[in-house]
Amino acid sequence: MFLEYDQFVENARRVTARIAEVCARCGRDPATVKLMAVTKAHPAQAADYAARFGLTVVGENRVQEAVAKKPGCALPIRWELIGHLQSNKAKLAVTCFDRIQSVDRLKLVGALERQCADLGKEMPVLMQVNAGEDPKKFGVHCDEADQLLEAVLAAPHLKIEGLMTMAP
Repeated sequence: MFLEYDQFVENARRVTARIAEVCARCGRDPATVKLMAVTKAHPAQAADYAARFGLTVVGENRVQEAVAKKPGCALPIRWELIGHLQSNKAKLAVTCFDRIQSVDRLKLVGALERQCADLGKEMPVLMQVNAGEDPKKFGVHCDEADQLLEAVLAAPHLKIEGLMTMAP
C-alpha cells in the first residue's frame, strides 16, 4: 500500500529540515539546495505528492516508468532521467524528459544529439562521472571525462549543465 499524503509531507519536512541543519553548519544558504523527489517503483501519485508539496522536479530511473507515469500526473512537473540510458531508448528519453542526468558515453551523446536534432529540441544534460571508479556503477571514468565533455560541447542540441557523480 502506498503512503498517504500527510505521511509524505511529514517525511519531506524531515528531509528539508535536515538539509537546513547541514546548510547552517557549513554556512550555506539552504535556498541554494534543490531537493528532487525520486519516484522509482512508486505510482504516479508519488509525483503528484511531490508537486503538491512544492517539489516540482521529479527523478525517474527508467524511461518506461516515466512514460507510464506522466499521463497520470495532474500537476506540472519537470521530469529528469537519473538512471542509466541505453542508446536505443534515446528517442523515447528525449520526448519524455526535461533533462537527462546520466550521459556517460560517446555513443549516447551521438544518439541524443540525433534525436534532439530531429525534434528541434535542446536537451539539458548532466555528464555522469564514476568518480569512485566503482565497477558496479555506470558513468564515464575520470580519465575519459574530458573527451566526453568535448563531445557534449560539440553537440549543438545538448546543453551541458554540470556533472552527476556518486561518491565511493
